[in-house]
Amino acid sequence: MLPDPASPCVFTKGLGEFELPVRHGEGRLLFADEAVRRSAVERHMIPLRYGLSGLATDRYPFNPNGSEESAAALCDATGRICGLMPHPEAFVTRTQHPRWTREARDAVPEEGAGLKLFRNAVQAVQGGGP
Repeated sequence: MLPDPASPCVFTKGLGEFELPVRHGEGRLLFADEAVRRSAVERHMIPLRYGLSGLATDRYPFNPNGSEESAAALCDATGRICGLMPHPEAFVTRTQHPRWTREARDAVPEEGAGLKLFRNAVQAVQGGGP
């Protein structure tokens, strides 16, 4: 996942590139028209994009559903509402990573990337902000 650092999304604040499980190819984001797409891009309402080597991609399997703008998530203008296709709950601990038994122990962190999204949300609710 490639976070947009300019996005108002509280879930993705301060995050660098990270992995999240997808599980299936559903959740394809299509914009109603060019004006809606342009507005979402200009207002940084696409807080996460599917990526490969630091670049957004529409290539399968890295963008598993062909979402426009390589969008893996969409948020509202406040950044407090976020819908996403990847599953942060599916990578909270090391043992949830699909390759945890095949990778070197230090290749997969003990704390999964999904937990960071939830921690950011808790901090925002508590007023500390991520």
